[in-house]
Amino acid sequence: MTACKNQDWSVIIPDLIKHHNTLTKLRINCIDTSLSFITLFKNLQELSIRNLINGFELQHATFPFLRILKIPYGRPNGEALMKLLKNSGKNLNELIIGDVNGKSLKLSIAKFCPNLKKLCIILEDDEMDILKIMFNEFQYLESIKVWCGDRWLNEKELLEVVAKYSPKNFYELKVSNESPSELTPEDLESFFISWGNRIPQKSLTWIIDEGGFGYDEGNIATIEKYKRLGIIKKFEIKKFNEEE
Repeated sequence: MTACKNQDWSVIIPDLIKHHNTLTKLRINCIDTSLSFITLFKNLQELSIRNLINGFELQHATFPFLRILKIPYGRPNGEALMKLLKNSGKNLNELIIGDVNGKSLKLSIAKFCPNLKKLCIILEDDEMDILKIMFNEFQYLESIKVWCGDRWLNEKELLEVVAKYSPKNFYELKVSNESPSELTPEDLESFFISWGNRIPQKSLTWIIDEGGFGYDEGNIATIEKYKRLGIIKKFEIKKFNEEE
């Protein structure tokens, strides 16, 4: 559903509400539109909200069957989002969240969403400790996407934390680089050795946004070496879409 400027969904909402018991997947592109009607769909399993610019209105909602929550753009009210996660985060398997303010909100994700398998979140350069806490709390986590460079996480430190703290089911790292990568072959060698020593050992899938990882012969040679050794299952440089 998409609402353009100065439009709303008031005409079709009554028809939507007729399906409040059967609607399980809802994707909304909202432009200054009330979202309060979403609270009626108690059986939602997947909810995606893009371009959120006007409130959140879901802080009192409970979605007991919600498995996937995506808010890739916009900045929801932190307190409201925290309350939603408290009410409905227990069964979430996948959370994609854009830029959210405050460490307390990010820590609440670790507290209220213990069963996450896939997480996309922006962490700032002084929030590596939050990533460690998340890795400790999310024992079922398999995949994470984070941002590096400029005021975001440091790439080298990120790799060290992933190798040391990520849970045993973890196998996929996605990185969006906001500035050119400064990783060296030595950095990669150290990371791959540490990853290869993990028990149980899982081959790594590492996907990097094409915008920040330049071609370096030494780095590519190191990556290819560890692909042959089975430490890396897949390495890819690509352009992410908004909900990856």
